[in-house]
Amino acid sequence: MKKRKILVIVITALIILTIMTGCPQKNNQIPTLTKISGPSGTINESSSTFSWSGNDPDGSIDHYEYRKDGGSWNTATGTSYTWSGYSEGSHNFNVRAQDDDKHFSKVITWNFVYSIPNCFDLKITVKDVNNKRQKGVEVYLYDDNWNYIETNNTNENGEVIFEELTPSFYHYEVYFDPEKINEEPEYWGAKTIEIIDMDVNNEIFERNLPTITDTFPSENKIPYGEISPIMKTQSTDGATYTLRARFIFDKDKTGSYDYDYTTNEKLVESGIVELEGETYNITQETNMYVVLETKIGGTFCNTDQFGWLNLLPQTNILLLTVSTTPEKGLEIQIEGTNCISPKTMSFNEDEKVEIGVTSVQEKDRSNYIEGMDTRYVFSQW
Repeated sequence: MKKRKILVIVITALIILTIMTGCPQKNNQIPTLTKISGPSGTINESSSTFSWSGNDPDGSIDHYEYRKDGGSWNTATGTSYTWSGYSEGSHNFNVRAQDDDKHFSKVITWNFVYSIPNCFDLKITVKDVNNKRQKGVEVYLYDDNWNYIETNNTNENGEVIFEELTPSFYHYEVYFDPEKINEEPEYWGAKTIEIIDMDVNNEIFERNLPTITDTFPSENKIPYGEISPIMKTQSTDGATYTLRARFIFDKDKTGSYDYDYTTNEKLVESGIVELEGETYNITQETNMYVVLETKIGGTFCNTDQFGWLNLLPQTNILLLTVSTTPEKGLEIQIEGTNCISPKTMSFNEDEKVEIGVTSVQEKDRSNYIEGMDTRYVFSQW
């Protein structure tokens, strides 16, 4: 009986103890970290990004911490960090995680050595379509991924120098617009080069994209009335190009053009080719500008331009002032194929008169003055 009472008391005590203390606690599991990316070994980059991921099996990660070269721990704002400006030599980068129970993970470490690379210069000599060195050319330099680096202009010798480049592949583009009068400069082409272990890497760029060889109309003398402007082009590298021409006519060159026409595309191989514009009526003094556009990589680029050309229609009203101071007046009879009808004009001593002539040459002051394709006869009275 006594034993039974003692057993009941013990069992009751165990039940009460279990109720009061609950289930036995499990041991906390610390977070785990995994490196995703980051530098290793010897590198030449002065900036590195470290990435990682974390997991807590029995809870959540509260935050991450990092430190550089054994320094103080700092709280990270995410699961990556970019370290820039470290010195030449060996370095290490540590990361750890803390979970919601204040327990830390094991530390993960990146070890690397930063070696400052040797730098070299690049000298580019730019030549035009006539193989002459061209000053004032803009050269744009890019890295191997076409990220812009800088722009320099060629000097009097047609040379441009880019300094302190690390050995790698680079791209450069060449543009030219000496008078800055067109919407965009001429595109002369692009090349890819490799900088190697050499104090100065020398490069020669020769212009070979299609260029303008001639235009119609040309400076000054042009037919009166309707014309179809023509551009003659050529390329020197033997390649096949898709071209089109742009013709601009404007009396005052203000930018609000009187005529602005772009021709249809034309597939052109080596040799001289003509591109013709729409008919345009010229009845007074005007100016012409022409642009040659070449398709490069699916996009038309300005590869040559020419102008502004001053155009004077060839009629009997060309506004050239002729003056004379004879002992007596002169009588001038205008005759020629470009006159609407013969005219007679008289002027007195010391008087200036405007008559319809182009560049006039006086011969011996005896029997005639000749202009361009027009004969001018005079006599004293």
